[in-house]
Amino acid sequence: MVSQSQFEDVPPWRPRHFVGGHPALDLVNTISHRLDPTLAVDRMNAPGKIATWMVEVGVLTAGEAAGLAPDGLVPGVARLRAAAAHVFDAAAADQPPPPTALAQILGLAGDGAAELAQVPDDGKTAARVRPARLDTPGLIAALALLVLDGVFRLPRGRVHACPRCGWLFRDSSKGRRRRWCSMKVCGNREKVARHYQVRRGARGTTTRGDAP
Repeated sequence: MVSQSQFEDVPPWRPRHFVGGHPALDLVNTISHRLDPTLAVDRMNAPGKIATWMVEVGVLTAGEAAGLAPDGLVPGVARLRAAAAHVFDAAAADQPPPPTALAQILGLAGDGAAELAQVPDDGKTAARVRPARLDTPGLIAALALLVLDGVFRLPRGRVHACPRCGWLFRDSSKGRRRRWCSMKVCGNREKVARHYQVRRGARGTTTRGDAP
């Protein structure tokens, strides 16, 4: 489990933190090195970070996010994110969503605390959601609706996990050959690691670099 007290001063949100192709996947990706608890960095470990992330994905306005810090938001988002990770990890493995995790997400989204403001018909753009109120249930319900939008609208077979850092992404390439969360980050580090191994004549697995 990622400690909520660690890494309070992690950098603010950058474009490299939104490589999933859908906010639901980017939510899971708010833990760097998420598959390795010894290296994991939780970027949603403070209410302000959650609020600014929600501005970045269009759920809140900057004015709504200013000073927003309702009780229970951090652990509530962590529970939702864990359920979303179970569902999308299953999708990346071409498995059905775990019923318990899916039921948890449905329950969080279905209490009337958030609403769908717009559902695009292009199959590529995420739905626009809005919290009905700016408290913990409203904010989490809005995020849960985003997750459900990803569950039901992301094309089957297009959700993959980066083999280096574990981050999830939608593969929108024509040949479905995208392998890395980002060629500039994990793809490049893999090339560097392989080059280093070749030069040393090493054998075995590649070394791991920092996640985005």
